[in-house]
Amino acid sequence: MKSSHVLVLGLILFFLGVGIAIKQLRRPAYLAASATTSLKADFDAAKVSKIVIGKGEKASSIELVKEKGWKISGAWKSAADNHKVDALLGRLKSLEGELRSTDKALLADYGIADEEAFHVHLLDGDKSLTHFLIGAKSSGAGSVFVRLKDSAEVFAVDEPLLESLGVESGPEAGEPPAEYWHDLRFFRSDTSLVREIQVLKMGPGEPVTQAGLVKQPAAAAKPEAWAFSKIGHAFALDEKKVQEYLQFLSGAMGIRAVDPKADYGFQAPLWKITVTLEGTDAAVIEIAAKPGQAEQYFIRNSLYPEEVFEIPFYTVERIAVKDAFFYLDNPFGIRSSEVKEVLLRRGGKEVFLSKTEDKKALFQKELRLLEDLDEKVAPVEKENVTPALFPEAPDSIEVRPTYGKAWVLEFGGPAAGREGSRALRVKRTETVFSVPDTFVSELFSAVEKAAEEAAPSPAASPAAAAASPAAPEPQPSASVPSA
Repeated sequence: MKSSHVLVLGLILFFLGVGIAIKQLRRPAYLAASATTSLKADFDAAKVSKIVIGKGEKASSIELVKEKGWKISGAWKSAADNHKVDALLGRLKSLEGELRSTDKALLADYGIADEEAFHVHLLDGDKSLTHFLIGAKSSGAGSVFVRLKDSAEVFAVDEPLLESLGVESGPEAGEPPAEYWHDLRFFRSDTSLVREIQVLKMGPGEPVTQAGLVKQPAAAAKPEAWAFSKIGHAFALDEKKVQEYLQFLSGAMGIRAVDPKADYGFQAPLWKITVTLEGTDAAVIEIAAKPGQAEQYFIRNSLYPEEVFEIPFYTVERIAVKDAFFYLDNPFGIRSSEVKEVLLRRGGKEVFLSKTEDKKALFQKELRLLEDLDEKVAPVEKENVTPALFPEAPDSIEVRPTYGKAWVLEFGGPAAGREGSRALRVKRTETVFSVPDTFVSELFSAVEKAAEEAAPSPAASPAAAAASPAAPEPQPSASVPSA
């Protein structure tokens, strides 16, 4: 290589090195890294009885207090989510990071000065244990700057601390939201202690028992088992469905916590669910609708009198159930929310019902009746089931769900040994049930109504027209002279 080429190459490398050095010198302070020191917060998580969280120098927007579990201090003093509190304390306890600065004058460069940082103050009563400040600037995704109160040492920490405070919109967000800390579960009791469940449908008259279960104690060689409170059900009880119900009850959450002092209609609740617990007070759960807002539901539990939650209708459906919800192998388990159409056939006539405005009222009435069907039936003994029980084209109701296959209910002749009852089966199945005649008439009332509306009126029939006298010729009025 010629000496001139070596000289040119050397100059290029020299200027490249100078450029890199200048760039490094111009990097913002909060991007300069050093791995020489680690931050290890020193506090005993078991002694923490108060946590004050906020943003800015007067950081006191949220106060969590330990009182038989964590509570959100304030007007409601409702339960805080213990898992979220424990997760925050765990992360703070194990904090480790790289030292980025020890210069107090550079705190603003990291967004970690007292007046702009997020504050997390841990106390034992009124005694300060540790006071963390989290910067309003970030060194990268999932990373934050942290320092201790009255210290200029700033550390870069690879922990999602802002998410642990409920701040999801980044360091530029405002005050951490108090709503993040609410424990939105409305049933927190140990489900293994449940001994009875009663679901009452409330109304202007006497409450109606929709469901009643009791846990029978173990006897002789039989283990404890759930049973219906009342006898005479057409189906056995499914233990798995009881466990599913309790599992849902203990895990279900409200949409949000609301001010318990406001009016949500609890003076006239829609449902009341009593869960009897072994060795402690029963949980009385009430569901109500805010006056004037029938489709907005709220729930409260007698064990937490200062807490009220808004819940979706899906949750109402899952807990305000009927006995039929717990039936084993129930072929008539029809839930109105899952049905899109119903086709009724009777005496050669068909009526189609759906959610369209002109048929909505009849459709909803039909769904209410179908939902009660499984509580109206009784099994027919095999010796009373004959081929003649169902004609070639029986009256039928085709139920079409939003998802999945439709099923057809077929209604036959009088059920043997069941006075005032009709035979009933699901098409292509062998098990036959009886159902009261009066209830069948209600189920097909839409067909009768359609037939009445389609029938010609007496005045429109040819026979009526021939029998009626001819209308008299119009006479001129006395007040108007004829021409």
